Amino acid sequence: MDGQLLGDPIELAALHAIGWGYAADTGVAQADDQVPAAEKAVREAETRLKEAQRAAGAAAGGDAARAAQAAVGARQAGDALEQATRAKARAERRRESAAQRGLVVRPVQRHHSPPPRCVSPHAPLLITPRCSATTSRRHSSG
Repeated sequence: MDGQLLGDPIELAALHAIGWGYAADTGVAQADDQVPAAEKAVREAETRLKEAQRAAGAAAGGDAARAAQAAVGARQAGDALEQATRAKARAERRRESAAQRGLVVRPVQRHHSPPPRCVSPHAPLLITPRCSATTSRRHSSG
């Protein structure tokens, strides 16, 4: 729904455990490579840190409140860079440990088959959801 995968959380956990992901919009399962996105996040965090450090340096000679605010911004940007670097390292480890890297799978049927159906012995034309004579009823018209 809207590009998000809905379904059995156990199936999703199993895919993630082997380093795979499922793209609901394309219907493809494959090894989940988050390294490019993590590298982009690191580059953006580095840029924000440089800008925050530049702002902190410019504010250092002026108003004390502005300098303190700029220093807090620089510290937050540094923390964001550290988190992005750790996320990149996790993504690299996950990529290296993913099962069957390079393989792309398009499942034909994701869900389990419906329960078996059978014909009731009491009503040969009635197909029942279970193979039990006690749960089936004779089809009658009128």
